[in-house]
Amino acid sequence: MELACGEPCRCGSGPRAAARRSAAAAATTPAATPAPPPRRCARPSGPAPWPAPPRCCSVRAAAGARGGGGGDGLEDFDAALLQQLSVQAAAAAVPAPARAPAAPRPQGQQQEAADVARDGGGDGDAEAARARQRFLRLAVAAEAVLQRFDVRFDVRRAPNVAARWRLEPPPEGAAGAAPGVGLSLTAAAIAAERMGRRPRQEAPPEPPAALIELPARPAAAAPSPPAPGAPPVTPPPPAVEDTRWRRKLKGHRAFADYMRELRAIGVADDWLQLATLLEVFRAEAGAATTAALFKRSAALCTAKALSLQSPSERRAYADFVVAACAHARRVAGSCGPGQAASILYGMAALEASDPPLVEALTEASAPHLARAAAAARAAASDGAAGAAAAPRALTASEAASMLWGLGTLGVALEGGFLDDLADCCYPLIPELQPTQLWGVLWGFARLRHLPQPDWMEAWLARAQEAMRDCSSEALGHMAWALGALQYVPDKLWLRALAGTAAFKSRSFLAPQLSQLLSGLAALGYCPRPQVCATLTAQLRRQLHTLRAPQLAAALRALASYNGMWKPGRRFLFDFVTVSRGKIETWSPAEASNVLWAFAMLDYAPETPYTAAIVDHLGSKLRSAPPDSLCQALWALGRLRRPRPPAAWLAAWLAAAAPAVPALSPPALAAAAWGLAALQAAPGADFMTALTRRASELLGSCTAAELTTLIGALADLRWRPSDAWLQAFTRQVQEQLPAFEDEDWGLLLYGLASMGQPLAPALLSALSESAGRRFHSLSGEGLGLLAWGLAQYGGPLPLVLDGGGREAEQPQQQQQQQQEEEEEEEELRGMRRRKAAAAAAGAAAPPHRRMPPEQVAAIERRRREALEAWWEGFYAECEPKWGSAEARGVALMLLGLGTLDEASALPLPPPGEWRAGAAGAARRALGRHGDWPALAGAVRSAAGMDPDEPFPDSVWLRGFLLEWGEHCGLRAPAGGIGPILAEASAAAAAAAAGGGGGGRGGALDWAAAGQEGQQPAAAAAAV
Repeated sequence: MELACGEPCRCGSGPRAAARRSAAAAATTPAATPAPPPRRCARPSGPAPWPAPPRCCSVRAAAGARGGGGGDGLEDFDAALLQQLSVQAAAAAVPAPARAPAAPRPQGQQQEAADVARDGGGDGDAEAARARQRFLRLAVAAEAVLQRFDVRFDVRRAPNVAARWRLEPPPEGAAGAAPGVGLSLTAAAIAAERMGRRPRQEAPPEPPAALIELPARPAAAAPSPPAPGAPPVTPPPPAVEDTRWRRKLKGHRAFADYMRELRAIGVADDWLQLATLLEVFRAEAGAATTAALFKRSAALCTAKALSLQSPSERRAYADFVVAACAHARRVAGSCGPGQAASILYGMAALEASDPPLVEALTEASAPHLARAAAAARAAASDGAAGAAAAPRALTASEAASMLWGLGTLGVALEGGFLDDLADCCYPLIPELQPTQLWGVLWGFARLRHLPQPDWMEAWLARAQEAMRDCSSEALGHMAWALGALQYVPDKLWLRALAGTAAFKSRSFLAPQLSQLLSGLAALGYCPRPQVCATLTAQLRRQLHTLRAPQLAAALRALASYNGMWKPGRRFLFDFVTVSRGKIETWSPAEASNVLWAFAMLDYAPETPYTAAIVDHLGSKLRSAPPDSLCQALWALGRLRRPRPPAAWLAAWLAAAAPAVPALSPPALAAAAWGLAALQAAPGADFMTALTRRASELLGSCTAAELTTLIGALADLRWRPSDAWLQAFTRQVQEQLPAFEDEDWGLLLYGLASMGQPLAPALLSALSESAGRRFHSLSGEGLGLLAWGLAQYGGPLPLVLDGGGREAEQPQQQQQQQQEEEEEEEELRGMRRRKAAAAAAGAAAPPHRRMPPEQVAAIERRRREALEAWWEGFYAECEPKWGSAEARGVALMLLGLGTLDEASALPLPPPGEWRAGAAGAARRALGRHGDWPALAGAVRSAAGMDPDEPFPDSVWLRGFLLEWGEHCGLRAPAGGIGPILAEASAAAAAAAAGGGGGGRGGALDWAAAGQEGQQPAAAAAAV
């Protein structure tokens, strides 16, 4: 069934419905009735003065007027209003004049009359139905047209103005014309893609069409008398008081003014609308409008929204950003601080890099900030009342927006501007919300500007008040900003921060955890083990969501706690699994950080994983920062596997040589130690540059860096000049109170290997301080200490009267040392005078004799102190044999043998010590099948010179025999002395044949171009 408009009727009166009714009637009535003729739509067939609504019929309109079901299109109108409309339409109907009976009407007209009679039963009802129908058409047409122009109309994923329509401005000089607005869309293809219809090719947009005008409501006209025999003329519907209809018409008429005033920026829901506004009103948009445009753009153009863009959208978006920055440059001179803050915030959110624009905005804001900062400083001196009354150039949100924008853009600024900005922010600190709190400090941290201490204290107090309300993002940014500024709060504040983070750990994302841990590590604060375990567990759950740089930063942070807390092996295994596919995306600095972290955590990943990092780093050595180069070399030396090939080490030396003059003290010490640990062979030019740079940095090196450097130079067989060593020794005397851990062993080992003589006072101070700190030395450090002291004749008991007891005060210690030196010098002078008198045959001149009781007391105190020192040494070795490596064990055996040969060992090692040393030797040096192999292993591990013989020590020979018996060797018939001599001769022959050797094995003392000469024996030098 079709309507008069040519469309099928969907109101339930079609052929199928008629067939169903006839079937039902036939089932209930015995006599069959003929089916009624097809119904026709009651809409007039003539041309309608209103736009035809799609797919609508009078039956639906009539059903809606009677309060029918939903879906009739009249649900937006009130039922009472429609009833009033029907009454008014019936009253306004003109009665038809009396006329003669007409001829029978066609079948369609009969059906229409039947429908009208059924609906209302009269001509008045028919006219009311027609009026309601026309009103419905008008409502549908208005809805379809107005949605193209009303900016408040919500259209999903599309701009408010349809793709191919444009509001044309009135021609110039047109009188009475409303101000025009041009709304053009430069991306018709974008709209098509958004609707799911991708165009076949990128074509320029079609020329805009003319403005669609909503048809005006026709004015009421007096009805003309109908012609004889013509149907009655239906008058226009009466005026309807509809508030919603009036509001839409008013919005349509005021659309141009609404857009011109730019109130549409605040309700824009797509960046395309903002681009259109900028294109149309570019000449009229000032500083306030531009600031609002950038601020709204920052809210709309989120990372998620931009990730959903198509290629054509990305190009159009880039053009919009460039156009917005170009327009902002033109109005930057008239911007105030608040407007500059909005523009900078928008630039940072849009990732727009425009240094000239940033410079123009800061120059325009500088005078305002300077005046406000001066007023704030003057008001601060007047107290709290004056500070509250001082004028402010920025609000709290504007200050946070400006600093966040400047920090994100990363433009270098002068210190005066940042000082004024900090002074302007100082009165606002009590008003800062959690998000603004971290934004302000984060911006200063990114700009590398540390505010004044009173500013930081006020910020910390406000942050502690708002810490419970801070989100996980705010906590992470706070910790990172404090770490970047290197401003360490008190321990209670840091504990509150870590505790709050642990309480909210479930809300942390992996990047925020990485920031938090990095900040705490930079501040040198290690949370409690429970807090660390909680944060690490949350990080482990989200490792797969971290990007490559964040993975490297998180692992470095966990490794920066200096052994106070370490993640479990399961966490490290998961890290290796997750990061395996991201190695190629690491920068050189990030790859070196990962290697350094594994070395600090004492965790050696599987060899293929470490080899992949080494290969990736080797391909980028030329572009690596100097500190990263040294850090990576140190880490590889600590991990020991896989050992980089010779080609990799040669490439490292070539990349590091130009950077040696710019190395920092930690990087210098790490580079020297790494070269020694990997047994590299740097050239004389490289070592000369290294020692020259070290001489420049001696005054700024820490104790650990000094001892690491001297030990590495000894392993590399490089002796600096005597002047360099004297300057180094003076620096050691200044840093001696700061010695800890392995510093004593490395220092004595390095200086003794180079044959540098030490003053008795310095040697005594080293012996005493080491004796008080035996507990901090490892087994390796104890071995280096024993060998180093043996080269100087053993520990001097000169100032060891308090050995094994609590240390005295420095003034008392110095006074006691001076008195004992005077007594010792007096004894030596007395012996020299007696010898001279005996040689001359003359009587000894009278002199003051020391009482025998005092001499005996000095000797007794010296012997007791020396025995106590060695007792403490032996006792400390027993639990630390497991940390002694092959070099430490071999050097300890040779050192004790040297002291025993010189009869300077007051106490032989006890049986427990010998048993532990034998077990450590078997573990570190291995089991050997014959005596020459055993002697060769000791020489090789200790790095003895080719012409250096074994000490002639009865104790050492006995220990070697016991060790050989534990290895299953039979005692030699002629003793072990000839075997040791043969091993020394074989080493000398191998060295003469070009085999090399010596401690460290990297360079010989006679290498070309080194500073200084081959040293003599250390004992002879002392």
